[in-house]
Amino acid sequence: MRELAPLATEARVYKLRYDGFFGTSLDHLLRRWEVRTVLIVGTVSNICVLHTAGSAALRGYQVVIAEEGISALSSFDQLIALRQVTFLYQGQVVEANGVRFV
Repeated sequence: MRELAPLATEARVYKLRYDGFFGTSLDHLLRRWEVRTVLIVGTVSNICVLHTAGSAALRGYQVVIAEEGISALSSFDQLIALRQVTFLYQGQVVEANGVRFV
């Protein structure tokens, strides 16, 4: 998908495990850029999305999940992931069309 391809000038972080922060430079880059809120999208909500959201929250970031930007293998898994993000990590779940970057 060319629409999603990063530009040559954009930073790329390659995930090593379920958690996008584990063993990567993601936290360092976000802190350098003074990012306080992370928008998380991805597949397998109850594994990769959930672990990344938890890791972000435990590092002090405000977590936002774009509901249409995540998927799970079952509706139950999706519900559990969203519940954990909102309850345990105090994250927000929003509609993707309501997301604004400033």
